[in-house]
Amino acid sequence: MKKKRRKYDSEYKEMIISLVKEGKNCAQVGREYGISRSMVSRWVKEYDNPDKPSFTGNGNQRLTEQEKKIKDLEKAYLDMKMERDILKKAADFFSKRDTKKNTNL
Repeated sequence: MKKKRRKYDSEYKEMIISLVKEGKNCAQVGREYGISRSMVSRWVKEYDNPDKPSFTGNGNQRLTEQEKKIKDLEKAYLDMKMERDILKKAADFFSKRDTKKNTNL
């Protein structure tokens, strides 16, 4: 039978990392919390790496404030573009309808 993979949330990982930062070694923290030493040291390395966001979880991106703002602006742009297209179609529809009424007079 396959062993079920344990999942740890980012708060738990950060708590473990804080213990290591306070001066406990990875093996000691791992023994106390039932985690392998290598996993604890991997979490610390991942947390300390400034180039890659840490503990994003299942494909969820951890974005900087600037990246969040860009993402929000892109979403607002796409929403406004869709509204513009709808209004163009509506204006075209009503202008054709008005020309039909005027030709029938």
